[in-house]
Amino acid sequence: MQQKLLSDKRMSPMMMISRRLLQSLLLLFLLHGASEFSIGADSMRRVAILPAFTDFEVESDWRRALSGFDARLQAELLKGWQVEVLSRAGLSTVVFEQKLRVATDPKAPLYRVLPADVVVLPVFDWNKHDLRLYITPVGPSMNAGNPTVMKAKSPRDLAERLPGELARVLAHIGKLAIREPAAASAKPAEAQRAKSVVCALLDPISPEGELDASTVAVAPWIRAGLEQAVASGNSGAVRLVERNEIARLIEEKALKAAFGTSLEANAAAHFGMMLKADLILVPFVHPIENKKEVEMDLFALEVSSGRLLECVSWSGAPGEPLPVERMTAFLAKASSRAVELAGQVTPDDANARHREAEFLMSLPQQWDGLRMNWHTKQQLETRLADAALALNSDDPALLEKTLESMSLPHSSFPERIKYFPHDEWLQEVSALKKTGQLEVMRAAARRVFELPLLELQRQPSPERISLMAYYWNRMGEYQKALDCLTAGGKQEASLGDNELHYYEAAYAYMGLGRYKECAETVLRQKKFSENAMKLVADAYRGLGEDEKEFKMLWGNLRHLNIELDRYARLLDLAVKLGRAPEVLKWYGLRGLWEFHSEPFVLAAGVRARLAAGQKDIAISEAQCALINARRERRERDESLIKDLEKTLADLGEKPLDHLLRAGDFVKLPPDCVIHLIHDQTIDAAHARAVAGHVAEFWGCPVQIWPVKLDARKLSFYKPLGQTLECRRLMRILMEAALPSQKYLGRAFLTREKLNAFGGNGVWGDFYLRATPKLSVVSDHFLEKSVKFRKIEVRPLAFIDAIAVSAFESVNNAIWKHLRSDKDSAGGFIPVPPELFSTPGGLVWINDHDLGISKRTASVLREITWDEIAAAISKNDDPNYEMQDAPLDPKDRPIIEDLSRQLQSMKPETVLPPAVPSPATGNAPGR
Repeated sequence: MQQKLLSDKRMSPMMMISRRLLQSLLLLFLLHGASEFSIGADSMRRVAILPAFTDFEVESDWRRALSGFDARLQAELLKGWQVEVLSRAGLSTVVFEQKLRVATDPKAPLYRVLPADVVVLPVFDWNKHDLRLYITPVGPSMNAGNPTVMKAKSPRDLAERLPGELARVLAHIGKLAIREPAAASAKPAEAQRAKSVVCALLDPISPEGELDASTVAVAPWIRAGLEQAVASGNSGAVRLVERNEIARLIEEKALKAAFGTSLEANAAAHFGMMLKADLILVPFVHPIENKKEVEMDLFALEVSSGRLLECVSWSGAPGEPLPVERMTAFLAKASSRAVELAGQVTPDDANARHREAEFLMSLPQQWDGLRMNWHTKQQLETRLADAALALNSDDPALLEKTLESMSLPHSSFPERIKYFPHDEWLQEVSALKKTGQLEVMRAAARRVFELPLLELQRQPSPERISLMAYYWNRMGEYQKALDCLTAGGKQEASLGDNELHYYEAAYAYMGLGRYKECAETVLRQKKFSENAMKLVADAYRGLGEDEKEFKMLWGNLRHLNIELDRYARLLDLAVKLGRAPEVLKWYGLRGLWEFHSEPFVLAAGVRARLAAGQKDIAISEAQCALINARRERRERDESLIKDLEKTLADLGEKPLDHLLRAGDFVKLPPDCVIHLIHDQTIDAAHARAVAGHVAEFWGCPVQIWPVKLDARKLSFYKPLGQTLECRRLMRILMEAALPSQKYLGRAFLTREKLNAFGGNGVWGDFYLRATPKLSVVSDHFLEKSVKFRKIEVRPLAFIDAIAVSAFESVNNAIWKHLRSDKDSAGGFIPVPPELFSTPGGLVWINDHDLGISKRTASVLREITWDEIAAAISKNDDPNYEMQDAPLDPKDRPIIEDLSRQLQSMKPETVLPPAVPSPATGNAPGR
């Protein structure tokens, strides 16, 4: 103290004032911190956690590790911070089942859905091995925002290291108070001793599924430790439910399947309600390499709301002495908390629950760009709906809104799977059906949606009837859909003028195999939609009425979209009915990559060409289709390959070994170049390799322009999907000062994830978007996807070169030339695997090659440079060409930065073989 006083005397008055001001500020900060992070009841925060989400295709060892991650993250939070953990998994089933119980037994308790302070969503990107944690405080404005991203080196790393690190991040962002360790010898309070707390111990859960022989003794081992803790008298007035009582209930209610391999807190709480318990104890066993031992997290959850209150962890071999003192302290704290909660009314903030539900309902839209196959989309929608429906269960209007905002992919009727053997999505469904997974997914959907639908059915309206029929059909419950639509068979009276009623009724009839009624139902409605047309066509096919099916398809061409099997079917029906010439004229003028990217469609076109006497075009297309089918070597194409080889042999032609280079036929000025711009996600060596392939194919120099572009600063960057909208990125680039030399084409190459808006929503991991002035190419998915690399052995640089080389300028010049030429009357088009069939989506990438056929070469030889230049200069104003990609003023600084980079840069030039170096050209400019 004397030393302190002396030091103060040596200070100037101003220094002393500054020091005391700092001390005062520090004291205020500490007082504020103490009030915010004090370890009292007021500092207890609730964290709602959704189970970790990932792509359906993730390998099983990673998927098991995610279950372990979920459990460990919750354990870390409970052990380290003053927090209650709320699980949002399996919530809907418990809430609505209890509501039904209350309807028949008013004394039965409702399951309480508590509002959260923070919502946590873990997302695992398997391709990158990144775990992204989205932490969102509940409030008036909720957005997933930027995640915390951590790399998982292995499944074990995901389950063991990351939960602790991410729990600390979550605690910081969620402002969680640190939990002080409980004294092992702490005595229970008198209030706790006065009230008996009933506890039930569940069988252990493990991400491995069934426990093996070495760990099957875990349950009695844990129970023995708990019995010792209770007998000590230091855990309060705790009574353990007898083991045989639990076993009987599991057997009677078939509840074991509800728990699976994950920590299903709500299912466990529901189980506890039937046992009339206060606390449920759930052991979670983590697999370790030493099979003789186990790592254990023992959770205590309060039954009336499913909130996780406490957790104790240890490791050891069954039979070894247990940490009884720690288990005693765990039981004492859990039972004390249960008594405390039983004696108070937890306030329910309905607004907070509804805000959380609205946030969850918005996630599919915020998730632009997540690569979703059929399984992943259904898994995501079902999981989010599970939580949102329960959170809105107190409000019928919000319940209806929740169901309207969610969607399930068509599970599809059996005939559709049979009629469309090449449809990628339907083949996913077919494969799931064969393995039994389709029924598992439908059962999961039924568990979530069935009871909320029954609740809406109590007060039906036309809108609610449509909604119920929609969900029943998607879950494969066709008769239930029909029953709610037709009111016991009185179809005419119930369908009325509601277009959706007719469509869902027809869909149900189709699913039940009642084809005539399906067609009649659709044809009675006043409006005729795309889906209705397809249903009628399929119904006629089921009835064997070829003429009616052809008329339905031919009369509604605008509704065919990109269903490849349906185009092949139309061509084959045209041959069968003698209508090939007129269909081929449309096929030639309309035919782009949309339905010409599969060998089986080309083969149908070849059959139609031959029926119409177009031998030369049939040969050219058969050669292309054969190159494609041979390269891909899919099992389903084996018979197709034999048919194409026979067709060519019958026509006296040999198959082609390879396609031709465009540079040998196109006429380009000597000073013409190709511009390849790339960002920092593409390394220089890869860019050179791409440029080399492009230069060789076109016989034209390629200039490489490397730029830096921070995608995360763009106004349209989607942090949840980690993606950019492709058209708006293209608009940004077109507004910049791109190189101005005479060019054949310009392409921007990146590894950022792109999305594209289409008629069916957002397509994730888009590959190519092209205009005559600029193409944007991203190989994000191709570079990361294990699945794609299994079917595509060609170098990634070569694949990228195919997309870069598909210049819309040349494509448009060919089309304009053909439309003014006699060839258009014969229905000639460039077809895959040729270059000019633009591979926009991932489905078509492996259907293309860097080459052109003899037939296309003969057309390209006739094209002049003036025709290509005219295609480039047409619609030169970006505002005209990019009307669907508005420019945000916030992005203007990024555009200006790109312009500065390009204007100050000297590009690297890659020459084609044996082509002299071109003139340097003008400096880049608009």
